[in-house]
Amino acid sequence: MEDTITFGQWVKQRRKALGLTQAELGRLAYCSAVMVKKIEGNQRHPSMQVARLLARYLKIHPKNRAAFLSLARPDLSPEQVDEIAAAYDHVPGLTASRRTTNLPVPMTPLVGRTQEVAAICGLLLEPGIRLVTLTGAGGMGKTRLGLQVAEEINKQFVDGCWFISLAALEDPHLLIPTIARGLGVKESRHQAFEEALLNYLAEKDMLIVLDNFEQIIPAARQVAEVLSLAPRLKILATSRTLLRLSGEHEFVVPPLKFVDPRSVPSDAELADSPAVALFVQRARAANIHFALTPENSSTVAKICARLDGLPLAIELAASRVKFTNPAGLLARLDNGPLEVLSGGAQDLPARQQTMRRAIDWSYHLLSKSEQDLFRSLA
Repeated sequence: MEDTITFGQWVKQRRKALGLTQAELGRLAYCSAVMVKKIEGNQRHPSMQVARLLARYLKIHPKNRAAFLSLARPDLSPEQVDEIAAAYDHVPGLTASRRTTNLPVPMTPLVGRTQEVAAICGLLLEPGIRLVTLTGAGGMGKTRLGLQVAEEINKQFVDGCWFISLAALEDPHLLIPTIARGLGVKESRHQAFEEALLNYLAEKDMLIVLDNFEQIIPAARQVAEVLSLAPRLKILATSRTLLRLSGEHEFVVPPLKFVDPRSVPSDAELADSPAVALFVQRARAANIHFALTPENSSTVAKICARLDGLPLAIELAASRVKFTNPAGLLARLDNGPLEVLSGGAQDLPARQQTMRRAIDWSYHLLSKSEQDLFRSLA
């Protein structure tokens, strides 16, 4: 049948068979609805890049691919078309064999987030959801959770999951160059970062993790633009506040579950407490002889409750068992927690090395009037 119809007719028939509108096909093929209309009316021939995208999203059978491309570009010789068709399956982003990632490998296992990981993965794998934002206070573990989610679903994306840290940015205009560099996209004399990035992402089936978005919230509009022009791209953002974009789905990261400090915890309650499990894990890293015992278990549970199940605070407190026992640690927390909660690992960002710095980071994200209100409330 395809041998007896025009290229425009072929495109139109396949589009309608797949239930796509001209606008939807245009977004997939990185062109306008007007362009699709002209192609279907045989008024325009597409570029080879657009023709290949049309072949992909119209699901043209491999045996018909050369004929499809030949009709799309009658100016090319049969040899040129055959060469392009043969290379079709080797274009980056079109096959799983080209999958790659730059996800950092965490130094420690994730504790107590099984339900959260499953819920976020479920959101990101929903066909209609393209932007998920993990929100929560500083030290809640948003970055670590985002990394685990990306690792879990990396194989679900043809072009993999990519991690872009925004923690060092203060200028919203640097968002696009930062994403481009993180993905290995380069600027040229003829193509600025934004154009190069949009061209690169146009046909990618990819998840990008944008970590620590809170200090460049005005750049959220750029995220919306990228998503609108890259139909198979999804974004997982971590931020202390929402990006406030259409279609954004918020996931509020909760504290780790801890034991009621007013009770005497049973062995089952302690075993079911992710906060206690994290404390023990980090305490053993600081002091290999540390163990949870009947004598100290209630005190450890009280420490975790005193810290409201905040992962960063628990990790910082646990590192202190090298110098004091849990009872001494709890007493010091009651007297001056910010002085105790310090000494984080040197390979962590400065804001995660002490709770005072974590709070300071949040404070400086506030406007002057908000800072004044914060001080008066304190």
